[in-house]
Amino acid sequence: FKFDEMEPLKPELKFPDLGDEPIVKDISRLPELKSEEEPLLFADVMPEFLGGDSLRVVFLQNQVVYPRMAKDAGISGSVYIGFTVTRDGSITDIELKRGVGGGLDEEALKAVMSMPKWKPGFHNGRPVNVSFVMPVTFTLK
Repeated sequence: FKFDEMEPLKPELKFPDLGDEPIVKDISRLPELKSEEEPLLFADVMPEFLGGDSLRVVFLQNQVVYPRMAKDAGISGSVYIGFTVTRDGSITDIELKRGVGGGLDEEALKAVMSMPKWKPGFHNGRPVNVSFVMPVTFTLK
């Protein structure tokens, strides 16, 4: 559009007089507040299960029970669980991203819900919420 084609402001429109007082006194905190609420996909230092990835695998192996229904039907595969690791390492917002059925999805969700706190992720030197997607793999022997 062209500026010269714009309709002039109507005189009946009144804007409130805000004076010289700013509405937000400390604007430097706005990005910080937003980043704390929304989880990041990547951080400078990603969250980590206490003890590392190998201990996470051991923990999950000890938590899941291969459902009889899945064994009988020959169902195996990876269940993908999404969750947020919060600034204090808590696990929240747990959801099934991709399942395989046969009761394996529920076992994977149960295992993730029982995980202890993780080491939180850090971005720009501060702990942040980070989104995480983790496979829980079920293999028939």
